[in-house]
Formats: sequence, C-alpha cells, structure tokens
Amino acid sequence: MEIDIEAWTNWNFKGGDRWNDWQPLSTEVIADVQQKAGAYVLGLPASKRPLGRLIQAEPHGLLDVGESRNLNQRLRNLYRCMSTEGERGHMAGWRLGSGGLLRQLNLTPSQFQVSWCYAPTKDEAYRVEGTILRAYYSLFGELPPLNYKFNWSTWEEGA
Repeated sequence: MEIDIEAWTNWNFKGGDRWNDWQPLSTEVIADVQQKAGAYVLGLPASKRPLGRLIQAEPHGLLDVGESRNLNQRLRNLYRCMSTEGERGHMAGWRLGSGGLLRQLNLTPSQFQVSWCYAPTKDEAYRVEGTILRAYYSLFGELPPLNYKFNWSTWEEGA
C-alpha cells in the first residue's frame, strides 16, 4: 500500500462500502457492531487532532489499530477497559483507563472516535491491520501511540 500524506489525510476510513464512518466509541454504537472478523481504528475526537508524530503530524489523531475475529467483543473490551480503572482485556483500553491518560486528555471513552471494517476471516482482518500499520509507519516513522506490536507478516507482502 503506497500512500502519501495527502491520500492519508483525505482518507476518512470509508474505503467504498468497507469502512464505517467515524463514530463515537459508545455502548450504543458498539451494540450495532456485528460479531464478525474485522479491523478497527481508534482516534481522538476532531477537537484534539492532529497528533504530533516523529516525522509529521497525523491528521486523524489515530491512537490504535487492531483486528479481531469478533469486532463486537473486541470493541466492548476496549470500551470496558477504558471505562473501568484496572480492568484488563484490551491493552490500549487498559493504558487509557488505568494509566491516567483519560484524565490528562480530559476525555471520556465516548468522546473517542472509532471506525471499523468487516473481513471474511480473521486472517484477512490481520492483513488489513498490517496494511494500515505499515502505511502509518511509513508516513510517520513510528506506530500509533497505543499500538505496542507491529504486524510484521504483511511488511514483505507490499499489499
């Protein structure tokens, strides 16, 4: 996936019918997410964007990229961990909720934005996650702030 900063900036994570528009990370929104495989992105609300990164600012305030065989459960875990201090089950959610980051950012979980796309299999969801992480790393010189691992399997594919 060759992408430049202009294409990244204009991408609203709605690739055709595949990605959902940004929506608040709320229990109501999560309830509508299907129990299917897919990938998701977590971003700051528009008022907190762009996000300074190593090479250049990231315009979407993207904090975390993930995948799951069950997006509904994964997003519920993310929200639960962000909402309940000490709750485990999603590393990015735990870091936001238990590390004091929500207080420092003066945000609640439902102020964060989430977008997702479904995939036919977990392997395809993993490939989508890797494609986004690779593009992010190429543009900004580092992973999103709450991603602690890189999906290296897709690096050599060039997809």
